[in-house]
Amino acid sequence: MYKYLQQFDSIKKVEITRETDHFVWLKDDRRDKKTTSWRNYFDTYEEAKMFIIMTAAGKVDGLKYHLQKAEVELEKAHALEENE
Repeated sequence: MYKYLQQFDSIKKVEITRETDHFVWLKDDRRDKKTTSWRNYFDTYEEAKMFIIMTAAGKVDGLKYHLQKAEVELEKAHALEENE
């Protein structure tokens, strides 16, 4: 049986011997969690790829939001005038 291991921005096909809801056992009898903060096992390559795409898109959206806030802050700083 095979699963697709996503680590950061890469995908690797790995052979497993068994699985439960939360763990997989690799060919060398090592047990591994199916989901962690930096790696996940998926049934298909497309699921793994979509996870990477959605994670990256979320990062881009977050950075765009922070950039927009910083640009507004910069505009306000340029508009400052001394009060007498």
